[in-house]
Amino acid sequence: MRHVWSILAVCLLATLPGVRAFAGNDSTTDTPKVSCSNGVPGSVNCVPTKDDLKQARSAYHHGVKLQEHKELEASFAQFDRASRLVPRDAAFLSAREMTKAQLVFQHTERGDAFLADGQREHAADEFRAALTLDPDNAYTQQRLAESLRDPRSEERRVGKKCRSRWAP
Repeated sequence: MRHVWSILAVCLLATLPGVRAFAGNDSTTDTPKVSCSNGVPGSVNCVPTKDDLKQARSAYHHGVKLQEHKELEASFAQFDRASRLVPRDAAFLSAREMTKAQLVFQHTERGDAFLADGQREHAADEFRAALTLDPDNAYTQQRLAESLRDPRSEERRVGKKCRSRWAP
C-alpha cells in the first residue's frame, strides 16, 4: 500500500510542472509591434519599417548638408525627424542633440549680447528660444529672469541701499 502511494505521489509531482498556477503565471504576452511613424516615437515596441528607415536616412543626410551650410535650425528639424522615425539609431540621436546644443548656445550668446547692449526685449526673445529647446537650462532661465527685470526698479533698490548706508 505504501508503495502505491509513493507511485501516485511521483506521478502527481511529474504532472505539476505542466499545470500553471494562478499566482505564479509569469508568462509573457507578446505585445503588438508599433510603427515608429504612428505618432508615438521611441515607444518600447517601436519597430521602424523599411520606409521609416529610408525616410530617416534621407532626413539625416539632408540635415548634414544643411549643417555644412550653417543652417542649424533647418538641420535640427531634419535630425529631429530622423530620430523620431528611428529613435534607437545613435547617429540620428547624436546629430540631433549636438545640433540642439549648438542652437541653445547661439541663442544664449545672442541673448547675452542683447542684454549687454540694454536690448532687454530682444534678449528675452533669444533666451526664450533657447529654453524652448532646453527647458531645464538653469543659466538661460536665470538670464531670462534678468532680462525681464525692470532696470529702473533695480536702480531704485540699489540707490536706497546706498543712501541707507551713508545716511547719518
